[in-house]
Amino acid sequence: MFPIYEDIDRTKLIADKSRRGTANLFGIIAYTDANPNIKKVLRDSDYWDSFNYMSVGWIVYAIRPEYGQHVTFYTDENGNRRERKTFELNYDFLKDFGINPEDSFPLFIIAALVDNNQIQAIRIPIDDSTEDKTSESIREIIDMATRVIRNVEPRYRSSTHVLREVEAELNAIKARASYNKASRSFKRFFQTIATAMTFASGVLKLP
Repeated sequence: MFPIYEDIDRTKLIADKSRRGTANLFGIIAYTDANPNIKKVLRDSDYWDSFNYMSVGWIVYAIRPEYGQHVTFYTDENGNRRERKTFELNYDFLKDFGINPEDSFPLFIIAALVDNNQIQAIRIPIDDSTEDKTSESIREIIDMATRVIRNVEPRYRSSTHVLREVEAELNAIKARASYNKASRSFKRFFQTIATAMTFASGVLKLP
């Protein structure tokens, strides 16, 4: 993974991909100060190293809290000048990925360079409800994309084919999740019906 502590643009994306010989796929982990758990995860070097180890064959960028700090000053209720550290996103950069300041964060953006080095991107929400769920959410996304890259023939990895395969895998995951949710709902429904019928049968047998 690459820490974002300077402006990232298409030129850097292309240079990084060319230098490392990676697939035409990029990951951006985007969040704000309203997402405390993802900040904790990315600050932890063990998590960072684990994600870096998993993202073989493609590049993932993220703001590391110790780097992405911007210091602003304010005056407290006693008139004292105080320092506040914030974590700001480069929205001019994120516009290339179809991201606006009004969007819900955190997001895992998976993107590829298309014709004339334009950017095509997929946005995936990251669960920031707890530290464990945040790390697991990031891990699952990185693992999914890495597996897709490994299954794509090397000659197609420099094209947008990889992004299409990632999108297809995401759709398949959503379909399986919807099916499992529906199956659980039907199971609960039939269990309720069976319980009601058993109760009714017992009531009918009463003298």
